[in-house]
Amino acid sequence: EGYLDPTRPGHLWTVAVPASAGAPLPAPRQITRGSYDEGDISWSPDGSHLYFNSAHVKEEYYENPDSDLWSVPAAGGEPQKVVDIDGPIASYALARDGKRIAFTGFLNADPVRSYNQPDLFVTAVPAAGAARNLSTDFDYDVDGGLSGDQHAPRGGNPTPVVWTADGKSILTVTQERGRANLRRFDAATGKTDLLTQGDQEVASYSATPDGSRF
Repeated sequence: EGYLDPTRPGHLWTVAVPASAGAPLPAPRQITRGSYDEGDISWSPDGSHLYFNSAHVKEEYYENPDSDLWSVPAAGGEPQKVVDIDGPIASYALARDGKRIAFTGFLNADPVRSYNQPDLFVTAVPAAGAARNLSTDFDYDVDGGLSGDQHAPRGGNPTPVVWTADGKSILTVTQERGRANLRRFDAATGKTDLLTQGDQEVASYSATPDGSRF
């Protein structure tokens, strides 16, 4: 994503990687345009599409928080909305077969609440009906670290949603009783168990592409 001007929204660009050091640098190619910011970019597993998060609202601060997931061909074309919920979408990941998306976020409450507990959802691509909430029976924050005035580091830490290689489980960090650990959720049933445990905070992490090591 890049910004042509501070007064303009950020859009998606692609650039080919030079074949060797010292080779001429190719020109970036703009993929999306329009009036709204686009971010949190991810490639589809086969490299044919780009996925991104965007809130198609002019002045978001006057509305309940809301964003959706979109997809656009990597060669360029018209973006299509692939996941739409009444609330903001945070972390997300495509299964290795590209047929499902897991994401964290929350649904806006009516009446409005001061805090909405984030959950873990999964849906088909393209979505066929409402996304399924895997953490309905899990009464703690999903994709949430610890916080406080003296909490370090101050910047954001990478806490991605990760699929296992067999597509049967989804892993993310959860916050429980002053601790933050990696937890595994069954993608079909929502059954869950801890991957790490202890009086600690898993502040950031990365995984191998097949999700077999963290």
